[in-house]
Amino acid sequence: LLPTTISNGYWEKGIAYINKYNLGRYWPVMGPQVTLYTPGVWLNPSATNSLTMIELQSSPCGSKQTCSIELVDYPILDKPISFHAPLLFK
Repeated sequence: LLPTTISNGYWEKGIAYINKYNLGRYWPVMGPQVTLYTPGVWLNPSATNSLTMIELQSSPCGSKQTCSIELVDYPILDKPISFHAPLLFK
């Protein structure tokens, strides 16, 4: 399989795993990286792939909604950094 990137859209802050491989942390509001690179060798072409999102702030979907992500074939690495982002250090 070819590599892909995960666009986590409305997810806020957390860690993503695909088939038990750590894809890394996501925090889109802090930018500039919005997508997570997923190597093709970590994907199972003939089996079900398991994506685990550990959300540390709040789920982007309600109790009656299905949470989703989008697989895209291009990285988003240049999102403007929000001036309203939380301070990391005081």
